[in-house]
Amino acid sequence: AGLLVSANVSAEEMDQLRDARKHAVFSPTPAYPFQARFDHMKGFGNFQLTVNYETGAVTDVKVLGSTRYGVLDNQIINTFRQWRFQPHTVRTVTTRFGFMFGKKGLGNAGE
Repeated sequence: AGLLVSANVSAEEMDQLRDARKHAVFSPTPAYPFQARFDHMKGFGNFQLTVNYETGAVTDVKVLGSTRYGVLDNQIINTFRQWRFQPHTVRTVTTRFGFMFGKKGLGNAGE
C-alpha cells in the first residue's frame, strides 16, 4: 500500500508538480494511516498548496476534491503543510493524491 498519483492528473498538473518538487527542500510523503488501511479506506483527492513566495513555507492547503474520507484528507493535508520550498520559486501547487489499499505505489508526489 502506498501513495499513488492518479493517471487522471492532467499533463499540466503533473508538469507543475514535477517542477515544484525540483524546488522542494522538504517534501515528505503522506503515510497511509494504519486504521484507514485496516478499514480498507481508499480514494483520491485534489489538493492545492499555497506557498509563501518569500519564505517557501506552505501557508495553506485546500481540498479541491475530497478522498471521501476525512482521515485520508487530513493525513495528506497535514503532510503537505510540512512541505518547504526554496524561497522565490513556487506560489501554488495543485495536485491529485490518494491511497489505494493493497496496491504498490505508482509514484510519490508526482515523481
